[in-house]
Amino acid sequence: MRYLVIGAGRCGQAIAYDLAKFGYADEVRLYDADPLVAVEAQRRLYDLCPEMTSFPVTHGLPDMGRFDCVVSSAPYRFNAEFAQKAITAKTNFVDLGGNTGEVKRVLNYDELAKQAGVTIVPDCGMAPGLVNIIASIGVEQVENAKHVKIVCGGLPVDPKGLFKYSMLFNVDGLINEYSGKAEILRKGKLIEVETLTECQTFMGFRDMGPFECFVTSGGSSLAPQHFEGRLETYEYKTARYYGHCAYLQPLKKCGFFDETKREFLTPEPHTLVAQVSPRDMLVRVLEDQFEPFDGRDFMIAQVEVTDKCGYGIRYQLLDHHHVGTGFSAMERTTGFPTGLIALMAAKKQLPFGVFTPEMLKLDARFFDNLDRRGIEIRAENICMGSGS
Repeated sequence: MRYLVIGAGRCGQAIAYDLAKFGYADEVRLYDADPLVAVEAQRRLYDLCPEMTSFPVTHGLPDMGRFDCVVSSAPYRFNAEFAQKAITAKTNFVDLGGNTGEVKRVLNYDELAKQAGVTIVPDCGMAPGLVNIIASIGVEQVENAKHVKIVCGGLPVDPKGLFKYSMLFNVDGLINEYSGKAEILRKGKLIEVETLTECQTFMGFRDMGPFECFVTSGGSSLAPQHFEGRLETYEYKTARYYGHCAYLQPLKKCGFFDETKREFLTPEPHTLVAQVSPRDMLVRVLEDQFEPFDGRDFMIAQVEVTDKCGYGIRYQLLDHHHVGTGFSAMERTTGFPTGLIALMAAKKQLPFGVFTPEMLKLDARFFDNLDRRGIEIRAENICMGSGS
């Protein structure tokens, strides 16, 4: 199998590693807009996978038709364009998604993907991605399932600073999750809820917690829409250490998430210095406020699927940074599920067309494959009155 990974940062390296270890790979080619990033990733992957002899770096986006699957770990803004290129090249394509509007654009290519005989899967990764796969499997396992409630968060082991958060991933992507409104399914109706609202306690599990959790966008992506007409509830919240949300809410209310460019002028005689949006400024400020990431983190996720009486299944995932490989929990739980879906697409185990992960109708064998990768998902029955 031949793969192309676009974006050779943290998550891109985890994807490439997974494909090298489990993807029957003959070649995993790396491309990044910054060639130095790709070269550093190449060196690390050769150290981690000495048995793998082909991690070539490309200095321009290569012909996608040479690969069995292309995986994008690039910023979400580029994924619709990459999906189009993959369809034209008749190549399978998966990405990390993260922006519902962009994912809707990719879904519009469904008929083109079918005609090309390829599979396109946006929104892979952890959230969106794995949590929605877990939910979809649970909906099939719980008879007359009606409610899905998801809490998920990637957090530093040692919280410091005002926000009790670290630079686990791109700050612009983080603000994207905190911006605008989230689409959820409540009482059988699709509604929009402001992000950074409905903050409540999440008790956690396995000696981790308690935390706060609140509404964010992108984590469930189009899953509420997909399950409309079948479920009464589909809700997603992000877990953080206490106090995080309270510091972000005023910034959003004051307009610091706005992407509209403003002109900055010097005093008399008013010479234009720059055009900068409040969001651009906030990104720079938060990059200084958030503690540098020390590599020690954990990912915690809980997915509850219940019927109208409160009976059902509770799935729990707790993953930690891996000392041996140096991959963080965020990288592992984002990269490894994405690599698995890329493998399934490359082996033509998925239908042709465009599908978000919850649309693929995967079963519990997906959990077995994750377990091989060291990501464990535990399940327990929920009795009436014991659910959240």
